[in-house]
Amino acid sequence: MDKYRDTNRYPIQGEHSCSLGVITFKQLEWVDHTVRIMDMSKGGVKVESKQQMEPGFVWFNDRVGGHKGGVLVWCRKFDEKFLAGIRFVPLS
Repeated sequence: MDKYRDTNRYPIQGEHSCSLGVITFKQLEWVDHTVRIMDMSKGGVKVESKQQMEPGFVWFNDRVGGHKGGVLVWCRKFDEKFLAGIRFVPLS
């Protein structure tokens, strides 16, 4: 566990892709993305994308870690791809 996290993250073995939609905070528009899951914790997931993703509300097409939604809190360019962090939000 590193100094920025309060929970352990677990790397994902193999190729695990995920389809999701983001309703961006800036323009309140729906944008579809296909991402690769990099690692996961009980509080969220780190994903890799081929394109920039804007922060906003996330809806997973299939559950990820038992969760159906979350908030995309950050996205940064890393080499030729983008890494992003999604915090799980419990939906009832």
